Amino acid sequence: MYWKRKGKSNVFYCSEVIKLDIETAWNHDEIDPITWMVSARVIFNGESILFRRPTDLMKWYNSLVKEYNLTFLKRIVTIIHNASFDLSYLLEYIRVYLPKDRPYGLFDSPNKVITYRQGCFEFRCTYRLTNESLAKWTEEQAVEHPKKVGMYDYERVLFQDSDLSDQDLIYGEHDCLGMGEAWEKQLRLYKDDVTTAPLTATGYIRRILRRASRRDKYYRNEYFLKNKLTLEEYDATLLSFSGGYVHVNRNVRGELIDSDYMAAHGCDMGILRDFRSFYINHLMQSLLPVGKPYTWFDIHDKLHRAHKRINLDDILKLYPKYSSITKFRVYDLELKGWSDGKDTVTMPIFQVSKIEERKGKVHYAEDNGRLLKLFSGSFSTYMDNHTLKIFRNQYKGKIVIEKVIIFENGYLPECLQEPINDLFLKKTDLKIIYYDYLKKYGQFNYRTIAAKTNLDIQKKLLNSCFGCFAMKPIKVNYAINETGKMTDDYRRGQLEEYYGSRNNFLAFQIGAFLPSICKAELFEYIELIGQDKILYCDTDSLFYISNDEIEKKVEALNAEKQERSKFVIDKNGNKVLYEAFEVQARFKAFKGLHSKCYGYVTDYRDPEKEDELKLTIAGVPERTIIGMKGDTPIYMTREEELAGVKKSEIMRNKIKKRDPIRSLEKLVTEFKFKVNTGVKVRYVKRPIGIVEVDGHRVETAGGAIVIPLPEKQIKDETKIDGFDYEIVIGETEGVIDID
Repeated sequence: MYWKRKGKSNVFYCSEVIKLDIETAWNHDEIDPITWMVSARVIFNGESILFRRPTDLMKWYNSLVKEYNLTFLKRIVTIIHNASFDLSYLLEYIRVYLPKDRPYGLFDSPNKVITYRQGCFEFRCTYRLTNESLAKWTEEQAVEHPKKVGMYDYERVLFQDSDLSDQDLIYGEHDCLGMGEAWEKQLRLYKDDVTTAPLTATGYIRRILRRASRRDKYYRNEYFLKNKLTLEEYDATLLSFSGGYVHVNRNVRGELIDSDYMAAHGCDMGILRDFRSFYINHLMQSLLPVGKPYTWFDIHDKLHRAHKRINLDDILKLYPKYSSITKFRVYDLELKGWSDGKDTVTMPIFQVSKIEERKGKVHYAEDNGRLLKLFSGSFSTYMDNHTLKIFRNQYKGKIVIEKVIIFENGYLPECLQEPINDLFLKKTDLKIIYYDYLKKYGQFNYRTIAAKTNLDIQKKLLNSCFGCFAMKPIKVNYAINETGKMTDDYRRGQLEEYYGSRNNFLAFQIGAFLPSICKAELFEYIELIGQDKILYCDTDSLFYISNDEIEKKVEALNAEKQERSKFVIDKNGNKVLYEAFEVQARFKAFKGLHSKCYGYVTDYRDPEKEDELKLTIAGVPERTIIGMKGDTPIYMTREEELAGVKKSEIMRNKIKKRDPIRSLEKLVTEFKFKVNTGVKVRYVKRPIGIVEVDGHRVETAGGAIVIPLPEKQIKDETKIDGFDYEIVIGETEGVIDID
């Protein structure tokens, strides 16, 4: 154990971290919940210590202050997996009992902790570093002490004076040991120490990109700072940001799409395709808003109003030289064909979540979060040019264009393209190695497992690139601001601070535009295939029914795009393109209810493979433990539960075969999962004190309770908002028809 200086500062960190894990309980009274820590396991400097009360744990921390002469400049880090949960039990004790010098925290919601520092102690969340459960992280890192999944019964009510079984003690110690071993392996993997390890998973790729940008003097001074956003421009960019596109075809939701349906629509196959490294592809190849933003039109500017009578076509023609963000007020809006029953638009683009600045009694019809018709009132919204083009093609109505901000387009600077290209090549080569080992040694050989780990790590790095660009320059620090409210002056100061820091170097407008650039390509294929043939899309993938003619058209467009695609040369000398819209699966049946809720039956067309039911249902776990066989947990999957498989069949390993299509028919909004129900988490706040529960005295200052749900029903998301037809339009100068 030694002390490591952080960069060129005067701050030193202990090279060894404290590993902390707590077990908890509550009184199972949802009306008056009382929570408490049952035990806390810490491992530090070769010692493994068990504490039963928070105050005893705090005394131990304070003993370290004296033993190691700790100060604000001489610190020790504690790592916790899922600190948002564990610190909810301990944070008030930390604030009261530990040295109070300069408290600091990063919270991205009132209860979600990234890191918290107070005086000489710093608490970090390793879940935020890895974005993986402790079970998956310890398995991925192949540690000596993996998490003992299923060993601990969280439904028991243990107290701080309850006897703990050997099983309880082993479980907690394994959590700490496994976390510590995975932490050490992760440090070695990235050549880090406690002073350089990032706080979140995206920190690794940010570091790679930051180093690359610093080698290019032009980049920061002439590109990043010169093109910075004002607060007004930042707000417009943020409000236009719409993320991925997830939707089920409105006309077939809840309907079983099988071979008879396909045949009736001139198709004989179901196809699932997705885009390879979709966001990375467009980050590397597409025109991006890299120039300095400025206001091209403002309805409140008399000069603009006098010289520019504009419509949507005028704005869209600015591309490809310029990207744009348009603010407009909507007075009348309808999806084309909606009222007359000619529903040719099955995949509407406009999200009701993008409704801003309502006036009057706003009443509208929606389908799965997408606007179908505005009946009354008006609202404002912001759209980038890519979304605006799709919107103009799908909707009719009356709008007023209020403001247009434009950015000169260009490609991602070369200094950032180079490291991303290197990551893409490494992922490609690691994929070859993994599949070679899989074929040669089998799935469970240590070489194959190591190769899969390396491939997964590289994939995560590459996929984190978009997340880095999409990070908001202005964030609420919930450690000191639980309400989340910020004044404009404060936000303006935060934005100036963002651009003034040498640690920041990525233009937020690129991250905001990137999902819409991807959507534009997605809709290019949707229109080519035909909206009536599309069943479901999820950001970078499409489920659709097809035939040979449609597939030829898709492949022809693929070939056209691939001729212009960037590529890398893999370790075998083969060209691997960034641009690829690949077949991932064939299916013989499909059913979708709403976003993130669908199922399909595979069509392997291979007599040696049995077709399978596959489900994606947000909020319903993929699988749930139903028992143990020795140290091995036994699971029931959501597919098995939907199919009607009984627990006894799984436990005896004698599962009767079910027709997967008949099972898929059961996917309806009324279906209730009884096993794969998931949980809800509730945060409880109490002042520090001692409370009596069932004759036991427990120290408590609140905490988090995890409540297993008795059942989980699939919900229908269709609704009509409002229901008041009073219209207050007000000023309508400049109203234009969309179509």
